[in-house]
Amino acid sequence: MAESVSTSEQPPEEHDPLVGTLLNDRYQIHSVLANGGMGKIYRGEQIPLGRAVAIKVRHIGYVGSKEDPQFQKRFFLEASILSKLQHPNVVTLFDYGRIEKSDNAYFMVMEFLPGETLHRRLRARGVLPATETLALVRQIARGLREAHRHEVVHRDLKPSNVMLVADDDGEEVVKIVDFGLVKMLAEGAEELTKDGTFLGSPRYMSPEQISHGRVDHRTDIYSLGIIMYECLCGRAPFDSEKSVHTLIAHLQQPPPPMREKNADVAVPEALELFARRCLEKDPNARPASMEDFLRGLAECESAMGLTPHSGRNTVPPVSGSF
Repeated sequence: MAESVSTSEQPPEEHDPLVGTLLNDRYQIHSVLANGGMGKIYRGEQIPLGRAVAIKVRHIGYVGSKEDPQFQKRFFLEASILSKLQHPNVVTLFDYGRIEKSDNAYFMVMEFLPGETLHRRLRARGVLPATETLALVRQIARGLREAHRHEVVHRDLKPSNVMLVADDDGEEVVKIVDFGLVKMLAEGAEELTKDGTFLGSPRYMSPEQISHGRVDHRTDIYSLGIIMYECLCGRAPFDSEKSVHTLIAHLQQPPPPMREKNADVAVPEALELFARRCLEKDPNARPASMEDFLRGLAECESAMGLTPHSGRNTVPPVSGSF
């Protein structure tokens, strides 16, 4: 469940008991932004600062002790990790805790991101130009590099967990959201998962996630490769009607050439080869780190006749495509 979504609220279905209330005497809840499997995201305001915020709340009626005994630990792990990730390309966490006068409800308060998800943009436009794709994935990689420096693997990277927002100058900035499936790489870190389950989204899961192998920072590189492929091609490399077929393809099939998935695209060879390298089944064959990934992007730009990127951490206006 993404922490922040588009500014358009969900259509009213029935009155939500939290809408219109003051959460813990600090946050006025205005409306529902999104629903998820274990909670909701609300648009709110921090009192008395008048700051717009997004508030992620665990479902009031969800009984964690019966359905997922690790839920509370995972919730606070996500919050504590996110509070340490101070980076322009990662959503900022302001506050978290338990809702007062409630036995089993918890909340996180994050910056409100007025924009759209990458998922929504891809649905609207289909294919993104190579230059725009490069700018987007570069920012995602920078945010993930910061997470990896804290020995955190996102493990659920996908277009719906990437927000595109405008900064004060009108430039577009990428924000990574939803660290709910994070994995700590530190030795001895507790694995807070449910036995026998897949944690992730089938279209963007790495082979090692599916086979319950060793998950590390190269898992995020694989998922970012899928996002790059989808931006350039308009379609994910593996996307069957049945999730099990998608999972098997990640394990057994090489990613098809982009022209096979979409005959209307003409992707620069260097960029397609780099995306395919990120999608190697063997993690050792992928870029070794997000630093290596960023160097690979710069090499692609050079091969495309572009000046390797430097300067502001924003998506530049796109005047053409490759």
